[in-house]
Amino acid sequence: MRPGGIPPLNKKILIIVENQPVPFDTRVFKEARSLREAGYQVTVLCPRAKGCERGYELIEGIHIYRHPIGAEGDGLFGYLWEYSSALFWQFWYAWWIFLRRGFHVIQGCNPPDDIFLVALPFKLFGVRYIFDHHDANPELYVSKYGRQGFFYKVQVLLERLTYRFSDVVMATNASYAGLAVTRGGISPEDVFIVRNGPDVETFQAVPANLDLKHGKSYLVGYVGTMSTQEGLDILLDVALHLKALGRRDIHFTCIGGGPGLPGLRKMVQDKGLEDTVEFTGRVSDEQLLEILSTADICVNPDKPCEMNDISTMIKIMEYMVLGKPIVQFDLREGRFSAQDAAVYADPQNQVGDFAAKIVWLLDNPDARRRMGEFGRRRVEKELAWEYSVQNLLAAYERAFSKRQASNGSNRALSERDSPDPQNPIQDDSCLVQYYRCPESYVQLKPSGPLSERSGYFDFGAGATCYGRCAGGAPSDSPEEALPDLLPDATFEGRAVSLPFDLKEVVDNLRCEGYRKQVTRSAGARMITRAYYFVRPLLSVAIRRHIQRWRLRDWKSLAFPHWPVDCTVDQVFEETMLLSLKAQHVDEIPFIWFWPEGATSCAIMTHDVETASGVRNCDYLMDVEEAFDMKASFQIIPEHRYEVTDNFLNSIRRRGFEIVLHDLNHDGQLFSDKDRFLRRATKINSHKARFGASGFRSAVLYREQQWFDALDFSYDMSVPNVAHLDPQRGGCCTVMPYFVGKILELPVTTTQDYTMFHILEDYSLDLWKKQIELIMEKHGLISLIVHPDYIVGSRERIVYEALVAHLADLRKKKGIWITTPGEVDRWWRRRAEMKLVRDNRGWRIEGPGSERARVAFASQKGGRLAYAYSSTSTELSKAFSN
Repeated sequence: MRPGGIPPLNKKILIIVENQPVPFDTRVFKEARSLREAGYQVTVLCPRAKGCERGYELIEGIHIYRHPIGAEGDGLFGYLWEYSSALFWQFWYAWWIFLRRGFHVIQGCNPPDDIFLVALPFKLFGVRYIFDHHDANPELYVSKYGRQGFFYKVQVLLERLTYRFSDVVMATNASYAGLAVTRGGISPEDVFIVRNGPDVETFQAVPANLDLKHGKSYLVGYVGTMSTQEGLDILLDVALHLKALGRRDIHFTCIGGGPGLPGLRKMVQDKGLEDTVEFTGRVSDEQLLEILSTADICVNPDKPCEMNDISTMIKIMEYMVLGKPIVQFDLREGRFSAQDAAVYADPQNQVGDFAAKIVWLLDNPDARRRMGEFGRRRVEKELAWEYSVQNLLAAYERAFSKRQASNGSNRALSERDSPDPQNPIQDDSCLVQYYRCPESYVQLKPSGPLSERSGYFDFGAGATCYGRCAGGAPSDSPEEALPDLLPDATFEGRAVSLPFDLKEVVDNLRCEGYRKQVTRSAGARMITRAYYFVRPLLSVAIRRHIQRWRLRDWKSLAFPHWPVDCTVDQVFEETMLLSLKAQHVDEIPFIWFWPEGATSCAIMTHDVETASGVRNCDYLMDVEEAFDMKASFQIIPEHRYEVTDNFLNSIRRRGFEIVLHDLNHDGQLFSDKDRFLRRATKINSHKARFGASGFRSAVLYREQQWFDALDFSYDMSVPNVAHLDPQRGGCCTVMPYFVGKILELPVTTTQDYTMFHILEDYSLDLWKKQIELIMEKHGLISLIVHPDYIVGSRERIVYEALVAHLADLRKKKGIWITTPGEVDRWWRRRAEMKLVRDNRGWRIEGPGSERARVAFASQKGGRLAYAYSSTSTELSKAFSN
């Protein structure tokens, strides 16, 4: 019996799709077939269309009902009529199917985001709703109409409500999974990435038919929906450009239907391209395979925009499995899918560069062959549909388990599921999440009643904690002599009894719960406002004197520990050592922290504060590109300097990232919550134009409990130790961590401004020391270098030496140098991975697992060491117990 308590053959599913009929919607049909093969009873409700006019069909054991629908929409009111008509019929057909066949789960496949309305009444009967997220509709609206008006707000509302009433979300890629967590507030454990890969058993190349080249030497192929955001108008201009250059040996064949097809065919006539471009409309699978198999190259001209940047197009994988090299624009998910199977055109020179890339590929057969072979291997080994089936089934098992839980089923609960008031169990999820180790190896419980008040205590040398504890009272100040509670940890069977609540202590440290919440006086607030008002007029020399006076006591601060505080990481390590002893095992498997076994990770970030900083960005990019590094640039959206599209594109074009930096950098973002919420709305509104998935506040001001108002995937506003920042504190960890839906990437090193102007240090000594301490914990080396301050020769010498040092660590120590967005995507994927044991040993399952490595934590001479499974190479320096 599968999880959820219902025998497989009695599990009934209704899949509702409005965009295309089934089996024309290949993703939905693959899902339905995989579910049916797994033992589910599957019914599909979809619209009727040309080629799928029958109201009911039974195909491969799948019941397919097709409802009437209005004319296909092309324009606001056209879409409104189409979707309203579909919603009406979906509602009545769903009730008829429920009464006739029954179902336990409804899967709604967008667009549009209104299918949850059909599912709502059935929730009263215990039916669960799975949102199959195909398109990000707010971004889709902007890509079609180029504005954010009333109907855009409707799309945002419908998406929010869809997430609100979804029990499980299936996302087509990591970007959409991030939207579910950050924008939808869905728990990561309820989000499953189900990529839309081709079925390699049925989607195979056939012999070329040279007649399809229409007497030309080369054929360029395209398949997809004919609509605005597909960029087919760009492709027609490319064809016209090539024809004007005298390349009349190239024919373009575009396959697919859609609302834009009549207009595109008219554009072909208007441009005089009848002898160069053919739009076939929808064709059979056999014809599609014959055309694409004949093509010399294939194209994906999707317009560069936020929608296309975060979306995965099935046509890319279809081209790849047929061994076709690809020309496309440089978009995030498109590059992830194709990698070396594509060449990437410049978004700023759309027609000219796209045409040049086509010509280059056609004139270089060896490159075409090499790229085609790479693409075919990548699909066969990583992206084919078979690799998505596991997550599809996991999503359904999750939905059915929720259904049974809500129905009060007789599912047997394990001891860990059923709390026993006589044998309380601690929440050990934070340790499991940190290591991504099997839960069976971690059993924690409190050793006794906890103190009423929180305070400071040690848990081993150098690990100062804050929280409640058992067996005594904690200290009021970290400057006092602190009790060491490590010797008080005991064992009961296979459980570790801790004299404190691990999750409480870790949360207090990460989220700075130990900071005194002192309400500033009105006078203090006025002084702060006045300083930031005149700050742009003050020279660096004056500012540094003011700041040195303000920070004059930094050396006397006892906590967090300078120059890097690793308390959270050390507490986890000590608890892992205790778990090894309690479980009587030699090693505990876990998922290594970084991809491909990298020893640590480094990110370079650049806060751009002034117009002079804007002008200096090119220099920083030149230096970093010389060392094969990419960084992020934090851009202030309002008031400080002009942010032009050319400036933003100059960063994107070179592969660097853009992060939104505060609102106007006036130091008032977190001055009170109401102001913060108003400003957060404005900050979020800049996200689409900047194409940013990350945020950093000005001057590292922060209130982490307010972060949920920010519509971003990750934040970089929390320092590890903030002795030299205006807002004291620090998160006491060198690893990323989640603050609700947002992933926090802590700032783990001293800023360049502080180094040069507060400490007056123009060497690498402090940075090297901090990097060494971070690498001992295999943590995140996060650096802030302002282009505003890297202008003099001394500063540039230090900066260039820092970049060279990082490159040397990559070569000699195996650190991973990447961008914040890549860290965010990796950490989220790692959080979804699971360790599974079979007869060959431990393996990792989940999206992106091909980059992950199994590691083992073991005790050696009273110390903890990490080893990488495939080579048994010890990864960490042992640390004292």
